[in-house]
Amino acid sequence: MALWTLHVQAWPYNGRACGRGYHIKCIGTTNLAPQPCRINGAAIVEIVDYCPISNSTLKLSLDAFSKLADLSSGKVKIKFKRV
Repeated sequence: MALWTLHVQAWPYNGRACGRGYHIKCIGTTNLAPQPCRINGAAIVEIVDYCPISNSTLKLSLDAFSKLADLSSGKVKIKFKRV
């Protein structure tokens, strides 16, 4: 299982999200770059912490991000659901 952290504004219920698992999938780019998503790219991740200073809702480990998209894209749109 890969790891991810949540931005402080998305950190629900005083940290009770910590330890929960989510299935995440890349659904598109956030800029004008070519399509960054890997074909059938998805990952199961576990929330391990929060990231207090971030311009995104989720911060993925490099391992998790590389399963979803090309690392050079830096930022992608995702959808996720709890598992």
